[in-house]
Amino acid sequence: MATSGLTAEQVTNATRISQLAEQAGLTPQQATQMIGAAYAESGLREGSVNSKSGAFGLFQLLSSGYVSSYNKLLQAGNDPVTANIEAILPSYVAFYSKYPGALAGQGPAAVEASGEPASWYQSATVNASNLLEGAAGSATIPGALLGSGGATALPGVQTGVNTVKTLYDATLAVPKALAFIFSYRFLEILGGGVLILLGLYIVARQFQQTFLPPDPLGLGKRAVANEQAEKTVVREQRTGELHEARVAQTRARTTEIRSRSRARTTKARLTKEAAKREYNRGALDQATAEASPTMTKIRRQRSNT
Repeated sequence: MATSGLTAEQVTNATRISQLAEQAGLTPQQATQMIGAAYAESGLREGSVNSKSGAFGLFQLLSSGYVSSYNKLLQAGNDPVTANIEAILPSYVAFYSKYPGALAGQGPAAVEASGEPASWYQSATVNASNLLEGAAGSATIPGALLGSGGATALPGVQTGVNTVKTLYDATLAVPKALAFIFSYRFLEILGGGVLILLGLYIVARQFQQTFLPPDPLGLGKRAVANEQAEKTVVREQRTGELHEARVAQTRARTTEIRSRSRARTTKARLTKEAAKREYNRGALDQATAEASPTMTKIRRQRSNT
C-alpha cells in the first residue's frame, strides 16, 4: 500500500536503514542522510539493478569490497535488504566519525563516489524526508526519519563550510576510481570515445580529399624539386669523385709503365755495352796472340845483325 507517495516497500526499507544506522552509532540526522542516499541511488527499492554497470540494491553496490561483504552477509543468514545496508554502513560510520559536522549531502557524495555532487544527495534527502513526513501517523515510521519539512536544511546539520572533507574524499576516491576504471561502464565510455575520435578523423580526411586541393601552396612540388636538386648535387659530386679517382689511377699506371720501360731500356743498354766490351777484349787478346810470334822473330833478326 502506498504511503504519501511511497510504497510500503520503500517505507519499510527506509525504516530498516534508520534502525541499522542508529544501532551502528550514527545520529538520526546522519541516518537520514543514508536514507536520502538510498533514495537517490535506487529509489529505496532493493530490487533495483543498473543494466549497464551491474550495480544493485538499495545503495547500488558495485565495488568488489562491497559485493564481497554483501555476499558474506547473505551467507550468514541476513536478508538482501539488511545485507545491502550493512555492506556499506561501515563506510558511513567511518566518514561521520571523522567529520561529524559534515554538510548535508557530503557524506553520501563521499561514500557513494558516484560522481554526483553533495547537492544532488542533499536534494534527494530533502525529498525523501518530505515524503516520509507525510507518513508520520504510521506507527512504523520513527520520528528520527522525519525532516523539518519543505526545502530547508535538515535538522541538526551544520551549515558552515567543512574544509577537512577534501582529505577524506581523496582517501575514498582512489579505490573507487580504480573500481570504476576496471568496470564495464568505463570500457563503454572509453570505447565510445575511441569510436568518436576515429569517426572525426575519417570525416576530416574525407573533407580534405573532397573540398581541399591536395597541395594549395605548392609545398609538395617545392619539396620534390628541392629533393631532386639535392640528388643532382650528390650525383655530380659522386661523378667528380669517381673521375678524379680514375685520373689518379691512370696516372699511377702510366708512371709505373714508364718506370718499367726505363728500367728495361737501361738494362738493355748496359747489357749491350758489356757485350761490346767483352767483344773488344776478346779481339784484343786474339790480336795480341797473333802478333806475339812476329814480334819475337823481328827481335831475333835485330839481335843477329
